[in-house]
Amino acid sequence: MVLSDVLHIVKDMQTQTQTIDLPETFNYLLGLSVQTRQCLHDDDRRYLIYKGTVKQKPVVIIWRETAGWEQEDWERDYNFIQENKFTEDAAEVYVNTDSIVPDAKSLDPLFKRLMFSQ
Repeated sequence: MVLSDVLHIVKDMQTQTQTIDLPETFNYLLGLSVQTRQCLHDDDRRYLIYKGTVKQKPVVIIWRETAGWEQEDWERDYNFIQENKFTEDAAEVYVNTDSIVPDAKSLDPLFKRLMFSQ
C-alpha cells in the first residue's frame, strides 16, 4: 500500500524533494483529532483505519490499496468493512479511491482541495 508521496518544493530558488506521509497529512489538513489508529489485514489486503473527530463529529478514514480491483474485490472490501464495523457511529466516512460502502466519500478530491487551497 502506497502511503507516502513526494512533493517537489521550491526553496531558495532550488527544487527540493520532500517525502510526505499521506494519511498523516490528510488527517492534519482535515483537522482530525485521532482517537485510534488500526492496521488490519484481510488476508493479503492491508487496511489502515483512523477514527477520530473533526469539530466534535465522529469521522472514520479508511486507507487500502485498490489498484486493479474488479467487482468481487469491491464486494470483499464492503464485506470486510461492514463485518469489522469500521463505519459504525461515524458522521463522516472517507476512503481513499472509491468504495461501495454506503455514505463513504472518496477522500481524494477533498485531499487535493485542502492541500492546494490558499
